[in-house]
Amino acid sequence: MRVLKSNINQKVLIGTNGKILKVRPDTYVEVKPDVFMFEIEVDDNQVFTLPTPNNVSYYTGASYSNSPTLTYNYIVSWGDGSAPVVINSYNHAARVHNFVKKGTYVIEITGVFQAFMVNSDNAIRLLITRVISWGSVGLQFVNLYGCSAMVTLPDQRSKLTGVKTFANFCNGCSSLVSVPYGLFFGCTIASDFQYAFYACASLRTINSETFLNCTSAYNFQYTFGSCTKLQAIPDALFVSCPLVKNFSYTFYNCSVLGALPPCLFYYNTASGCSFMYTFGACIAITSVPTNFYINVKGNSFAYCFYGCSSLISIPAYLFQNQSQCTGFTYTFASCQKLTNIPIGVFDGCMAVTDMSYTFSSCTLLSTIADGLFNSLYNVTSFYMTFYNCSVLSAIPSGLFDNCTKVISFDYCFGQIYGVGCFTTIPANLFANCVNVTTFQM
Repeated sequence: MRVLKSNINQKVLIGTNGKILKVRPDTYVEVKPDVFMFEIEVDDNQVFTLPTPNNVSYYTGASYSNSPTLTYNYIVSWGDGSAPVVINSYNHAARVHNFVKKGTYVIEITGVFQAFMVNSDNAIRLLITRVISWGSVGLQFVNLYGCSAMVTLPDQRSKLTGVKTFANFCNGCSSLVSVPYGLFFGCTIASDFQYAFYACASLRTINSETFLNCTSAYNFQYTFGSCTKLQAIPDALFVSCPLVKNFSYTFYNCSVLGALPPCLFYYNTASGCSFMYTFGACIAITSVPTNFYINVKGNSFAYCFYGCSSLISIPAYLFQNQSQCTGFTYTFASCQKLTNIPIGVFDGCMAVTDMSYTFSSCTLLSTIADGLFNSLYNVTSFYMTFYNCSVLSAIPSGLFDNCTKVISFDYCFGQIYGVGCFTTIPANLFANCVNVTTFQM
């Protein structure tokens, strides 16, 4: 039987006798569901080598592990009229094929094929244009790293359930426009999604259920970093991932990303999670939702909003009770449109020791809430905290009253000058900071 499309909303299933068997607009029909199929475009006398490693080193959530020797026992059809060949080892000579004539070919693989790891292989990465079907070949490891000509992935569900890691899955696939619905359905084994869609410069949308079954997900470092056309993040994107420990750089340099969804991290409750650079250089973000981090237990928010040059406001009590966090270095540095710091932003953050550069170069910052640092009993450094905040007009008189362990205030208010700037330091501003060794300004 075969599939005909009468319009974009309808698929018609035709029997071998030519009769219509059924019409279901919501039915997805796979022509060869058990075959791993992908398309390549080659020049005359182009050599293509199947990327089949003997074993793979991968991150398990706590450390790196080496896979056992991988199994290959498959038939490959090269799609150019040549006879199919049987391959039963990772380095079999027949995995290398010469395409005599320039053209587009669909390669089909059946049998046992446990790994397809491009790993930015310069010889083949520019040849792969799309994956048509994941098949049922026992894939445990797969990445399309550097396949910048690849435009689509198959809209198939529960096909990658045996995959152990999605690190670098589509890293550098700069022509990929969307992440298909159901791509990771049933993927309960994989813990590592670092760089999965990094530098997918054409990616515009992410389905809200992309990681719905990814209950073992541990690492989202750089997952969508430098997706420079990504317009929005679904609110429920990480709802099924309570074990995540690393959101570092997850959306770094997503330069057209605007509004942040209020419940993005609501269910990510693992202790000691890193939020370093999560939204760094996201230059279109204008505000942060109230209670954005209410349930997380972050150990670092360093550089979290660094370089968010359109950020106008942050909510009161943003990091309230982040009792595991030890530092806010550069957290809002170079947020050039931020005008004020509201009350309670750091309330309950009693483990913090370093506030270096936190608001440096916030060049429109004019007011600081009284009591802003009341919970920061253990901070030892305010190095350059408000450096180059050139329109800051006043300092709350009791700003550092509870910061008794500070050693350095070097350049804390350095390079503050211009019309409206304060001309005097409040009396007794540093009266309780008896351990300070230098106030270099």
